[in-house]
Amino acid sequence: MSSKNAKVFKSGNSQAISLNKSAFNEAGLSIGDELIVEIKDEQLTFTKKEKDIKDEIQDFYRQGGKYDEKEIDFGESVGKELW
Repeated sequence: MSSKNAKVFKSGNSQAISLNKSAFNEAGLSIGDELIVEIKDEQLTFTKKEKDIKDEIQDFYRQGGKYDEKEIDFGESVGKELW
């Protein structure tokens, strides 16, 4: 575990915490990540919230993702399939 400095500042009607780039990167954070905040004995612990499949799909399309998969040929029909 490493120790880094951060700063609390006012942002509109809220308060924010500023992290330097090395702390941000070391924590594996990205802009827009959601965090879970736990408070115990006047200490804050931040944990990165895992994305569910809905969030992953939305991020994919927000970042210009396109789904383009070629049709797969499974060979000749067997049984009673109708095409």
